[in-house]
Amino acid sequence: MTKFKRHTTEEMNNWEKTQATELAKIRASQHHLIYNLVAYVVISIIEYWLAEISKS
Repeated sequence: MTKFKRHTTEEMNNWEKTQATELAKIRASQHHLIYNLVAYVVISIIEYWLAEISKS
């Protein structure tokens, strides 16, 4: 194997590892975003319900 071929293979392996790590971070942040959205909607519904009960 030539030096160039070995170098490009190593670089591709490093790139794939980096991509996998970054994709895992993106997926985790998407999950947190969904959890935050659900929490916001639930809080809004509770606030609306409490406002209706208190007639304000």
